[in-house]
Amino acid sequence: MAKSIAFVYSPEYTIELGGIERYHPFDTSKYQTVRDDLIASGAARAEDFVAPAEATVDDLLLAHTRAYLNSLADPLTTARIAEVNEVAYFPAAMIDKGLYRPMRFAAGGTILGARLALERGAAVNLSGGFHHAKRDSGGGFCYYSDIAIAIERAWRDRPDLKVLVVDLDAHQGNGYESIFADDRRIGVFDVYNRDIFPEDKPAEKFIDFPHPIRSGTDTAAYLALVARELPPVLDSFRPGLVVYIAGTDVFEADPLGKLAMSADGIVRRDEFVFREARVRGVPFLMLLGGGYTTDSGPIIARSLENLLRVDMRPAP
Repeated sequence: MAKSIAFVYSPEYTIELGGIERYHPFDTSKYQTVRDDLIASGAARAEDFVAPAEATVDDLLLAHTRAYLNSLADPLTTARIAEVNEVAYFPAAMIDKGLYRPMRFAAGGTILGARLALERGAAVNLSGGFHHAKRDSGGGFCYYSDIAIAIERAWRDRPDLKVLVVDLDAHQGNGYESIFADDRRIGVFDVYNRDIFPEDKPAEKFIDFPHPIRSGTDTAAYLALVARELPPVLDSFRPGLVVYIAGTDVFEADPLGKLAMSADGIVRRDEFVFREARVRGVPFLMLLGGGYTTDSGPIIARSLENLLRVDMRPAP
């Protein structure tokens, strides 16, 4: 069936680092899980997934300093950002192939996703949303700011494009917030657990529409906040592109997000953001963001299946 939602995916997204990735709280195989679940359910075919190119050094330099990129050659830097001390003992070449290369492909996926969203109306990168990487540092498992890189690439052709980042990951998006700072072409709508990492006060001043919430916030309260606050922002800011970070770390069983959203609530959250962009004719790019349980992949697949059903209905 014809779809306006473009799916961006590459098997290169999967992180494989000597097996140690299995002990990290982030499910590095969820990207393939989502793809496989969509195909198994009949919601998508293998040929529906568009493969991105790997982000180049020039792409990375749109958002990062060369000194920072050079620092990633040090396994100690890698280990600090991954928060896994054992990574410091891996050879740099192995880290580049097994960790950095997949993340460069993910960044390439966000670049491609932004272009396809602007061309077709909606796109989903089955990775991305690395929102803690700053211009000169990484953190929180994030090495490259795919969000900032993709937006900077889009600005090459559309320098006046206004972009609203709707960040519904459980954590504050401090990386791209600090990169874009006071750039008036960017609006940031961020709902984040104020009680957890990164608690980045300097970056908070760059959130245009901040919504800090407490640990334990449940489905009803969360959805009510988004339903009340997001539509007026879309109407007042009037973006030419919405970049939506759809973190599943808001899930009630997630050990790091510490919120209390049900799986059904996450599906309804994603549908609401998609509908609100769609009814206004605003191009929409969805990124997967964080999620630290093996439930993340199936929840995302279920949500995307629902978005495809919504996409097939006439716009209100």
